Amino acid sequence: MKIVSVGHSQRKFGNIANLFPKKLNYGLVRLGHHVYEFDDRETARGESLFKSSFGGTKKANRRFLEVCRNFHPQLVFLGHAEIISNQTIEQCRILLPDVKIAHWTVDAFYRPKNYRRF
Repeated sequence: MKIVSVGHSQRKFGNIANLFPKKLNYGLVRLGHHVYEFDDRETARGESLFKSSFGGTKKANRRFLEVCRNFHPQLVFLGHAEIISNQTIEQCRILLPDVKIAHWTVDAFYRPKNYRRF
């Protein structure tokens, strides 16, 4: 299965293998899936003039749709992807009508900020 995994993979500070998103992606690869890691925060920083994730959110959303258009995933796996908007997810569904979209979290739901984000 082709999977686009959207989340923070901390490439900026080195490829740290003990983070949960990395473990999840490594497990999917070991199961035989083709996983494309899309780091929304790093993409937003890279697309911003001042290297701030705030200034590059629109371009990061466009890059995400571009990845989906070119990669044709069967599953989009979202985790801590605050930069990807709901409108972008809707456009992804229109672009790829058969795609499954799932979200994972390891944050506590009793915190209002985490509940709203989910």
